[in-house]
Amino acid sequence: MFLGTVLIAFQISFASSDNEGRVRQNPPKESTQKDERSIQPLALNTVELPLDVNKHGILAGYGNHRNRRFDNNDEHEVSAADDQSTLRSPPGEPASGAVYVRWGHHSCPSSSELVYTGSVAGTHYGDSGGGVNQLCLSQNPVYDSPVAVCWGERSFIYGMEYQISDFPHLQSRKWHDVPCAVCLAPARVAKLIIPGTNVCPSNRWTREYGGYLMTARVHSAHKRSMHVCVDREMQVIPRTDGSPSDYRRDLLDLVEARCSPSGGGIPCGPYVHGYELTCAVCTK
Repeated sequence: MFLGTVLIAFQISFASSDNEGRVRQNPPKESTQKDERSIQPLALNTVELPLDVNKHGILAGYGNHRNRRFDNNDEHEVSAADDQSTLRSPPGEPASGAVYVRWGHHSCPSSSELVYTGSVAGTHYGDSGGGVNQLCLSQNPVYDSPVAVCWGERSFIYGMEYQISDFPHLQSRKWHDVPCAVCLAPARVAKLIIPGTNVCPSNRWTREYGGYLMTARVHSAHKRSMHVCVDREMQVIPRTDGSPSDYRRDLLDLVEARCSPSGGGIPCGPYVHGYELTCAVCTK
């Protein structure tokens, strides 16, 4: 009885192994011979992009951080010179230009292009508030939702006049309004305003114009203002009558040097006490 049970178990195990072996057999391979004419290439509109992969297997390119570049997995700051190619103008046009104001003149010199002509304006000389800089005001104002509230909580600007005295060859400009011109010097990248001389440092600089250094006069009733280089011709705005007006009361006065013979401050010798200072506007 025991021997029969063992034989039956052995037969069942053998049959199971035989079936399992048959199941695990690889199926017959299909023929790999195919008609190559039935395989057609798929046409795609693709563009091959050159990829620059560095030695670490990382794609080189630009990072997402502003003003930082990642080249060959190395990070460095991007300067204006690095990205100069992105700022170039179309062929035939200037790559850059220096912008300046020609105070006291309606037009620009032959070396520059006229951007616009205007009139000089600023805060009333007696006001304690307001701005200190002179403005080259456009002749064609454009307003945005204006509200006509006079003398409210506002700042005010007025026309500017020459206030010239004891200077014979320009005396006729006194109380006349001051014109201005905004100019562009093509293909130049630097602008220099030099007080104390009407010439430029070297031949590598172009003198746009020379003139006189001017600002508000020194007086207890006058506010401070910025110095500007006014063209030596000191042109005037037509139809200004040459008399003082409360509505043209920002003033330009000549500037004198106060030198010191003791060696401190502005040195006497190169500078002369009481002489009116000149100036130059140069570009490069």
